Amino acid sequence: MIDVKKLIEEYRNAAILQKEASRDGDYKTANKQYSKLIRIYKILEKDKDLREKVLKELLKDENICVSSWAAAHCLRLNIYVDEAVKLLEEIAKREDIGIWRFDAEMTLKVWREEGKL
Repeated sequence: MIDVKKLIEEYRNAAILQKEASRDGDYKTANKQYSKLIRIYKILEKDKDLREKVLKELLKDENICVSSWAAAHCLRLNIYVDEAVKLLEEIAKREDIGIWRFDAEMTLKVWREEGKL
């Protein structure tokens, strides 16, 4: 059985490190953390109960790196869609967060145009 708290913490750490490394141009760290996020996403994709618990918690995270990744995964998995869109729209309006604003804008743009991520 998967430890929900441990999975949340692993996702959280990977999301923070990935976004910060991307911002800093550290592609090796960014790629490594991205791979961790994809591995966790695949676990969530296969387990509805687990994804509901994990993503609900991560969407509320105060760290924008974490909540924005969680919102994108929610859109992809078609779960908590209203909350995810609202969060990404709020992030996209902020002018004080640089690349994360652009990430949110592009995530919403692709999702709205394609109907999926």
